[in-house]
Amino acid sequence: GIAGSVDRDAAVRLRLALAEVEGALGDTDAGVALAREALALASEGSLGHSLVQAHRALAGLLERTGDTAAALTEFKRYAELNAQFLGQQNIDRIARIEAMRRSELDRRRIEALEQANRLQALELDRAQSRRSILMGVGAAILAGGLLVIWLQQRMNRRLQVISSTDSLTGLHNRYYLRRRMDHEAPDDGAIADGRRSVALLLDIDHFKRVNDRYGHDVGDQALREVAERLERLCRAGDEVARWGGEEFLLIAADLDFDGACTLAARLVAAIGDQPLRLDDGRLVPLS
Repeated sequence: GIAGSVDRDAAVRLRLALAEVEGALGDTDAGVALAREALALASEGSLGHSLVQAHRALAGLLERTGDTAAALTEFKRYAELNAQFLGQQNIDRIARIEAMRRSELDRRRIEALEQANRLQALELDRAQSRRSILMGVGAAILAGGLLVIWLQQRMNRRLQVISSTDSLTGLHNRYYLRRRMDHEAPDDGAIADGRRSVALLLDIDHFKRVNDRYGHDVGDQALREVAERLERLCRAGDEVARWGGEEFLLIAADLDFDGACTLAARLVAAIGDQPLRLDDGRLVPLS
């Protein structure tokens, strides 16, 4: 029934959204699997628009995996179904308009027999009403379309932030930093002068002992504290990220070897000179 179609359509849209998330995170195989599930659900009922979108999403994910043959097949199917879907919409709209026109002509004939003058006045009023309704419907459609675009852009921005941010510390994560390093071209002049971007990998000493002695909540607090101290020492243009577990990676630009050693010493001192103070007054040593 109608409720079943609505539930199926919602399930299809949810899987397509999750497929896009997996693709953005780099797990294209999981994204392809979700897109295929969405396609299978859409194929079970008359979900024209969702079926078209499922083929499009699957084609894009297959293209990312390098399966160009399967991607081309899905793109062709998407193009065919999209043309059919739009064509059917136009046919249905023309049929509705023709039915309205025939009904209107019938009413006009009946009223013309009763009173010609009255018919003319009524037709003028109806024409004005129809124009107002069409203008209102057009404005509503435009507003709805703009809202959908805004929501989609907002969701895309949110997914981008989620995929590049560590949820505990608020720092960038390793995926963000890897993408930046992959796309950052070296400066030949700086390299010739002995200056270049330096990567410093920091690991909190004996972090397991902190978790075992004070609990994982204190361990999380220690990670956030170290992240804040590292951020305060960063210069404009430097990047600090949580690399994983208790590891942090700092990318410092435009340094020679001596400058990199000096920066490393400052970082070690900033972490080790001051213990973490808990709310109950206990001090947790960090290094």
